[in-house]
Amino acid sequence: MRTSSLVLCAALVLAACGGSKQGAPSAGGTGGATTSSGAPEAGGSAGEATGGATGGAATGDTKASTPAAAPDKIDGALPETKDAKPFPRRYECGAKGCNLPLLVPDALKAQLEKDAPVFMFEVVMPPKVSMLLPRHAGLDVYGLLIDGELSVLADDIKEKQKRAWKLNGFRAPGAGVNIYSKEPTRLILAVVVNGTSGSVAEQIDRLEKKDKTASWTKRSAPVTSFELSAKPDLAWGGGAYHARIALEEPPASFGLLTMSKNAPVVEHVHDKEWEFLAIIDGSGELVRKTSGKVPVNGSTFAANKPGEPHAFKPAGDRPTIAIQMYWPPGPEQRFKKLAEGGK
Repeated sequence: MRTSSLVLCAALVLAACGGSKQGAPSAGGTGGATTSSGAPEAGGSAGEATGGATGGAATGDTKASTPAAAPDKIDGALPETKDAKPFPRRYECGAKGCNLPLLVPDALKAQLEKDAPVFMFEVVMPPKVSMLLPRHAGLDVYGLLIDGELSVLADDIKEKQKRAWKLNGFRAPGAGVNIYSKEPTRLILAVVVNGTSGSVAEQIDRLEKKDKTASWTKRSAPVTSFELSAKPDLAWGGGAYHARIALEEPPASFGLLTMSKNAPVVEHVHDKEWEFLAIIDGSGELVRKTSGKVPVNGSTFAANKPGEPHAFKPAGDRPTIAIQMYWPPGPEQRFKKLAEGGK
């Protein structure tokens, strides 16, 4: 394989996390990421899954041994998610409905990271119950259904409700909505700081202290809903990587990333953006330089901090399916550039 082909392969693999090669500008000039050292770490990064195809290219080594085969191609259709394993951060709404006065369940508060601007957890709802979420001027709520059907209700929604089915979702700026399940439903809920600084933990503390300024009288932006099936399938890497971007405006992007069973992501870094993942299915290992390794075996939450090198090494037995968020948005724009190039 010629050196130019090796470089192309490395770039395609890195881009699965919105990355770019060291020194290269990000797509659109925002949200760039770079490889931390120009090459994946020996024996520790996801890049070794592609052997010389990534390691040799990143270092400019033209003496690399026979490169490993390219990752398998997968279908770009939306994956099946209803049988996903339970997530470790999980809240079950009772038969009479539920109320989350702090937006985060009491049992999960201890898992809030003091500096993280996003907190994700799974919600399970029986049919025909309501979950009430209070108003908070400093927090938005994002959601994506793994299975089921629901309506997001609020007096200031023009149609009075936003409906969502499996792999549909919503964003409620300022929270302050009633989520009503029409059938047994599972969803991933993300509580998101709607500014450019601060943490979810700090904003939850305002609710706990009954800070009246935490509420709002007029929502900062309308409640919106989306269908992932209506979003373009952005494919690259010979069809081994697929992304659908549902939301890309601040405070956070929100989308679905799918990768074939042997598709890695080489070590790279986002200089300014947090990356949050709810890995619905997949197996392997997320390798983070300073925060440690995260074993992945379906239904896994993970976060990559700004400036922290990270990589993903797949186990090779099943595709990876993950909700992916960037706070603030930016790195996801690279997926569009790759898809436009037909790569």
